[in-house]
Amino acid sequence: MINKLLLAVALCGPMLSSGLKAEDHRHFSPEPGQGLTIYHDVNPLTRTHRAAAAMTELHAEYYERGYTVIDVEPYVEDGDLKGFFITYVARDNDQP
Repeated sequence: MINKLLLAVALCGPMLSSGLKAEDHRHFSPEPGQGLTIYHDVNPLTRTHRAAAAMTELHAEYYERGYTVIDVEPYVEDGDLKGFFITYVARDNDQP
């Protein structure tokens, strides 16, 4: 777990330190190997039946933008699922 966190910080440190919001990075053209970690908030009313579908849609959107998902970590607070930290890495243009 700590290794994944260190990898995410190493890959995404410049973006995290620049204070970008989750929506801001959608306009960047990723360079191969460039990492990106976003927080996907989960609505308490829909978390049991919509969270997986929403993440699938998010993964498809980022795939179209040139990213591949490499890690998904749930964020739980007081025993309740609050959201997910999702880490993507930009793929080479030759990769499917």
